Formats: sequence, C-alpha cells, structure tokens
Amino acid sequence: MKKHSASATITHPAYLDEVWTGQNGNAFLKSLKAHGFSESFPCARGFFEAFANVPEGIVCSDERVRIPRMVTLDFVAQLLLADEEDLDRFVHVYKGRLPLIFSHSNCGGSLAKYEELRQFGNLPKGTHPDDVAIAHTQKLGRELESHYSHLVINDAPHTARGVFVDGTGRLDSWALDAPPFFKSSAAGCGLSPEFILKEVSTICSIARGGHSFGARFTPDRPFYVLVTAKDDRQRKALHDLCEEVAEAHNGCVKVGSWSPE
Repeated sequence: MKKHSASATITHPAYLDEVWTGQNGNAFLKSLKAHGFSESFPCARGFFEAFANVPEGIVCSDERVRIPRMVTLDFVAQLLLADEEDLDRFVHVYKGRLPLIFSHSNCGGSLAKYEELRQFGNLPKGTHPDDVAIAHTQKLGRELESHYSHLVINDAPHTARGVFVDGTGRLDSWALDAPPFFKSSAAGCGLSPEFILKEVSTICSIARGGHSFGARFTPDRPFYVLVTAKDDRQRKALHDLCEEVAEAHNGCVKVGSWSPE
C-alpha cells in the first residue's frame, strides 16, 4: 500500500475569514452570483479543459483531496455501494477502467462509519477511523481491479464553495479557474437517485458545519450545488433532485444546472 502526503493548513476562524474573502474576488464566483450557472459555466476559464480527459481513478469527493481526472464519491455515499444494485451497476461501468483508487486520512465519512460500528461492537480492539476507510476502499479496489493507495492529509477545514454534481462522467473540476468545490460523480456513474440524494445531502451538511465555512453561507452568499449534465433531460432530473436537498437549508444552498443542449 503506497501512501501519499498533502500539506497542512491551519484551522482557525481568522484563516477561514481570510480564505472566504479572497475567494469572493474570483471571477467565476462573481459571474455565478451575477448571472447564474447556466450562463457562467461555458464562459469559465478552463471550461474546455475540464472535459478534455477521461477519469483515471476514484477518490473521495472531499475538496481537500486535490487529484485531477478522478471519479469522486463521498465516503458515506460509497458505503451505500453495499446495495447490490448500485454496486453491480458501478462495477459494471468501471471495472478495469480506473487504474487508481484512493482512500484518505481524516475522512469525516469514515469517522461516522467507525462510530456506528463501534457502538454495535463490530470493531476489533485498536481499530482507528482511517482503518475503516482503508478496508472499505481496498475492497472496492479489488472489485474494480484498481491499484490502491492511501492519501495522508491534514485535518484542515473545508474551503469548498459548492459541489459539482456531474452527470457527464467526464468533468475535471480542478481544470477550472475557481475556488475549491466538492464533486459528486455518482450521476455520471449511473448510480441511483437515492445514492445521489444521500451524497449531496451529506456534502451540504459538511459544508455548513463547524469544520467548514459554516454560517458564512447565507442566501446572499450560498453554497452552490452545480449540476453538469449530458443532456437536458438528465439536467432537469438532477436539478429537481438537488432542489430536494436545498429546501432543507433555508436559502443557504442554491442549485444551478447546465447541459450542452
């Protein structure tokens, strides 16, 4: 098992204030606020590059894991792959097509699953939350015939301004000249609406929690859920699904959507 490392970031309200203020000057965010996603996205710097490559691996949707050209699934949502239909569908699409698969340290999803298993006494003594992420991702890697690595990152705060919900299966959001965004590839992988709903809901809760920008998200400066779809039919379906999540956040989560049609 190969381990990679990432640089540390200080967790402090003053640090988050500074990052937040700096991000507000980004051209993509300013255009998004003024004109909406469907108009802003095709004009964004890096738009064409964002669709230029096919995915090379699978990693958590956590924006702190900065690896381009990846299929991204939130760890909590990955756990739903225990559902036979979703697992079969995902493996059918990607078996042998994703050379790499990563878990990462300090994953909120693995901590939640660790606590669940611990409460029911289903963990061997001495198990660490990272061990849950490692074991689960190794298992998925075997199913997909992917090479597994564990990424070591500091437990820095989340600084994502939104989440891309990608139905195209190709979006590389790191190619865009934009602040960090979470990314969900579930729709592009053919996974169920229930899977997508759970993933987007989990990401929104993380973003509005205490280990992120949290209360800085308001109706005037919302957390964006941005759908990229392969056609207008998929766009409408995903937009409506994401609106179900946004309704629970009192205007602090805003949905936008785009398709080439």
